[in-house]
Amino acid sequence: MKVCRKSGAISSRRRIFFAGGVRRGGEMGERPALEGTYGHGGGVMAAARLSGRAETDIDDFSTNCFFAAAPLTERLLGKTAWCSGSALLRYPDPGNVRLRAALAAREGMEPDAVIAGNGASELIWAALLALRTRGARRVLFLGPLFVQYARACAALGMETEQVLCPEDDSFLPDAAALDGVARSGADVVIVCSPNNPGTGILRDFSPLLDAVGRRVLLLDASYRGFLPEGDPGALPYPSLAGEAERNGAVLILLDSMTKFFCCPGVRLGFAVAEAELVARMDACRPSWSVGTAAESAGLALLEHEAEYRALLPELAQGVEAVAGHLEESGLFRRVLRGPSFVIAALRNGDAADMQARLLRREGVMIRACDNIPGMPEGWVRIQVRPERHMQRLYAGLKHLQGTLSPGLLHAAFA
Repeated sequence: MKVCRKSGAISSRRRIFFAGGVRRGGEMGERPALEGTYGHGGGVMAAARLSGRAETDIDDFSTNCFFAAAPLTERLLGKTAWCSGSALLRYPDPGNVRLRAALAAREGMEPDAVIAGNGASELIWAALLALRTRGARRVLFLGPLFVQYARACAALGMETEQVLCPEDDSFLPDAAALDGVARSGADVVIVCSPNNPGTGILRDFSPLLDAVGRRVLLLDASYRGFLPEGDPGALPYPSLAGEAERNGAVLILLDSMTKFFCCPGVRLGFAVAEAELVARMDACRPSWSVGTAAESAGLALLEHEAEYRALLPELAQGVEAVAGHLEESGLFRRVLRGPSFVIAALRNGDAADMQARLLRREGVMIRACDNIPGMPEGWVRIQVRPERHMQRLYAGLKHLQGTLSPGLLHAAFA
């Protein structure tokens, strides 16, 4: 069966594997207006233009940053000296030597196995371009995946396939999905764990690595910082790479510093891989991708990582509270708990319509997930914030109860 879905500039042929067979698809997903060309949350400026509100009058729940840590980030980065006259008058260090050394020590690797980037998004493009120069032509997406992967593959002329994972287990790959990976002729397999937006966490990588075999596994681990220390879903790179190597696979681990450290405006991420592949990635991008400000910020944040981890219990309580409110609202047929966000599937109505109504009525912006490869239609994603910030969202949902769902008004919204 053929399916064509418009997606603006994104146009990449794909094959989609189901337990019952293969569906061929045309383009990589529709694009709600607020997500714009880049298919990402956080479009406050676009929301302000569409709603006629001031940017400061919009509460943005569409990103996944560790919002409870925002005051800590503001305090730490306010003390960095990157904006001094001498720093402004010098070019940044093109090799980001100090930051790479700090990241390498954190990951238990040598610095030549680590590369810092202008957000994890830049490294998605660098990794895929580097792999293309090594002969990779086909890429498989396993489960829900950030739309930037589809954009990069389309721009690089790489064929893509999508193996869909069932929502019953938080979009984790089941036996049928892993069989789809094993049967695929793709050169590169990409998976996100903890998954955004699917929420699932891989804690046993052996079945996946068996399915990948002697290919490249790109693991997007941008949310592993939210996991408790010692959680098997957050294994250090050397452990995972060793297991991959025993299977004949090559592992690239991608991580974002903007999510856990709540600094999306800084644009900072990193990847860990074998030294030859890191050098190839570095050669596939412009010089000075990470400026002095971002490197200084990264060093300051890493030095205080323990203070961020101390806030995780508060975040976990917030996730439960928000999920409970959504479940009691009657608007959603299913609610899943993520590392720093909650996703929910509407009983009735359209995700983009809910997004537009909340913005128009309450100045609240959520993420409609319809343009995310691997996600079924009708899901929304909501960032978890401290309770005092959630009341505006709850007020909007209370109003929608009479228009999107027959659900009764529950005490949580009274």
